[in-house]
Amino acid sequence: MTEVIATGEVEVAIEISQNALDRRAGPVLFIANLLTTAAIHALSGDVDRARRAAAEGLHVARNEGFTPQLVYCLCIASALAVRQSEIETATTLLAGAAHLADPLDITGYGLYPSCRDEAQAQ
Repeated sequence: MTEVIATGEVEVAIEISQNALDRRAGPVLFIANLLTTAAIHALSGDVDRARRAAAEGLHVARNEGFTPQLVYCLCIASALAVRQSEIETATTLLAGAAHLADPLDITGYGLYPSCRDEAQAQ
C-alpha cells in the first residue's frame, strides 16, 4: 500500500482500502484496514474522511485492547492536527503515542510512521 501512495496513486489506494473494510473479517483485519484507510486519507489531505475512519479505529482499538493500533490512531490524529495548524495538539498526541509505544517497542509499519513523521516535522 505504501508503494501505491508513493507513486501518487492515492485514489487506487483509497479504493483498495475501502474495499477491504469488512467487520466480518474479525477485529484484527478490520482495524488494520480501517487505520490504513484513515492514514491514506490523512496523508492525502482528506481530513473529514480520515477523522471518521480514525475515530472508528480508536473505538475498536479501545474495545479490543489493541495497544499498537491505539498508537497508530494517535499518529494519524497528530498528522491531522498538524494539517489544521494545531501544533500543540499534535505534540500532545505524539507524546501520548510515545508514552504507549516506547515501553512496548512499537515502531509501526506501513503508513503509520509517515503520519508520525509528518507531525514531527512541524
